[in-house]
Amino acid sequence: MFRIELPSLRDRRDDIPALARQFARQSALKIGKRDVTLSPDFEQKLRQHGWKGNIRELKNVIERAVILADGPELTLDLLPYDLLYAGKTISNGPVYDLAQIEENTFATFSTTLTATKPKPPGSSTSASQRSTEKSQNTKSIRS
Repeated sequence: MFRIELPSLRDRRDDIPALARQFARQSALKIGKRDVTLSPDFEQKLRQHGWKGNIRELKNVIERAVILADGPELTLDLLPYDLLYAGKTISNGPVYDLAQIEENTFATFSTTLTATKPKPPGSSTSASQRSTEKSQNTKSIRS
């Protein structure tokens, strides 16, 4: 057995355009598109990215761009937002992680639904809860 070590994609930035073009050709063939090219700005942005996900991340970004492309050229507007604006600020504020916002919103929504879910008829309610409910009902009737 022998070990093969490959440097990470961010350490091989010069290989990124060739890999991206190959992934674009493969993706285009899968969906019946022809002659897909990468704009110079698109290639430059790919080179600048950190590629934490390595080759798989690059392949997914290219497949997405090929699917979304209306024409034969892959342009900057086809790149994911986080790749386009990584590390930049908008209006002197941070770039927000939309996935994290969605996750937090879902967690809050789920918690709220669970907390406000009505109990089914006949479910057990403690004596103190029944007493509180009766006194509230009595107050509302008297008012």
